[in-house]
Amino acid sequence: MQDDFDSIPDDDQTKRVGNTERADAPRMTKSQGIAGRKIAHFTLIKELGHGGQGYVYLAKDENIQRQVALKILLEGARLSESARLRFHREAEAAGKLDHPGIARVFEVGEHKGLDYIAFEFVRGRTLATPIAESAAMNLVAEGCTEFHIDFD
Repeated sequence: MQDDFDSIPDDDQTKRVGNTERADAPRMTKSQGIAGRKIAHFTLIKELGHGGQGYVYLAKDENIQRQVALKILLEGARLSESARLRFHREAEAAGKLDHPGIARVFEVGEHKGLDYIAFEFVRGRTLATPIAESAAMNLVAEGCTEFHIDFD
């Protein structure tokens, strides 16, 4: 297992955060070969998804031996102080919620320039599945109304 992201190949080892150079912030712009790498006390297992703000990985919290969903802020977003503030506000807001339909926040942190949020890992399907199913049903419904024949 690799200790952390020091061994990720990177053409430019210096990162900018605001107006300051950060040579300690590893690049997180791709997800290949991520299994076994560590961020703080989390060992990454596999990518669960990604979006405009970051990647989400299934990870193991080595301190208490449980699986978590670890969200990591994307490389480009880390360059923007406003993106970092939004990321931390998301963690703060989610951390105040307590509902069975919302994953709990276990930890928020930063490791070698990577901002992360450790969420409760909830097994099951993602929201993409019901959204896609709903979109497909809407298309079918639209198609059915297009082909309605009036026999009167």
